[in-house]
Amino acid sequence: MAITAATPFSGPNRVAILLDTSESMEDASGKAELAYWVAADAVKRLPSSVSIALLGFNKQVDRTLDFSVAREQLTSELTQRKKALNSSTRRKTALRDAIEYVLDHIPNAAPGDAIYVITDGEDNRSQINSAQLEDRLQRASVRLDVFLLRDFLWTGDRFPGSDDTAELARATGGTVIDVHPTMLRARYSSTTENFTVSPERQKLVSAALTLLYRQTASPYLLGIELPGDLKRSRGWKLDVVAQQLRKSISLSYPRRIGSCPGGRASMPN
Repeated sequence: MAITAATPFSGPNRVAILLDTSESMEDASGKAELAYWVAADAVKRLPSSVSIALLGFNKQVDRTLDFSVAREQLTSELTQRKKALNSSTRRKTALRDAIEYVLDHIPNAAPGDAIYVITDGEDNRSQINSAQLEDRLQRASVRLDVFLLRDFLWTGDRFPGSDDTAELARATGGTVIDVHPTMLRARYSSTTENFTVSPERQKLVSAALTLLYRQTASPYLLGIELPGDLKRSRGWKLDVVAQQLRKSISLSYPRRIGSCPGGRASMPN
């Protein structure tokens, strides 16, 4: 297997932002406040070349997918959503189904497209499982990025599904920004101010968000020559050869190569 080229993707860039509005996001921890701040930051700072669609989800998505809405309108909508938090929350969370909804409705999906989920990772309602969704994301060449508000149950255990959500994103070559309550020296979600949007919190996540926005606006494709025909998808690993660079470079790439009858593949990165 050999990499033959690395070229910028020349097509359109689109991002569907999925904002978790389920009941688990609305508590005294400040989780919802941080989630809305992160969504507003994306609307404000993603380059103008990137088209944005914004959808809330709990047991289902709350609007149709639309990449033509102006940034000013999206900002206003986020403000209104935040004001209506207590009245809009629902108990169940169908995170994977919301991602599948975007895949079902995004026209002509391409490597310039990404789904950006802002969530605590809990999923207790979806019909599609992680393996099925990973396969769909891979075939569509759509990257999944996650801002994960890593919360804990009262027992101290992580929210069920949060690890699966992170792994699903990494499998697509996506970025996972993993925010823990312990970053502010708090342990459980019942402790107040776990996720408060403080200057310290903003400083911790802003640099990571900047890198995510750069990746979103400037995806590229890796040309790969395979030893022969690939009749079914298979896993692969991309390493940095230079030892001195391994610690300073983080690679994000899809972890599986789809079937390639001609022995050549083009992988989004």
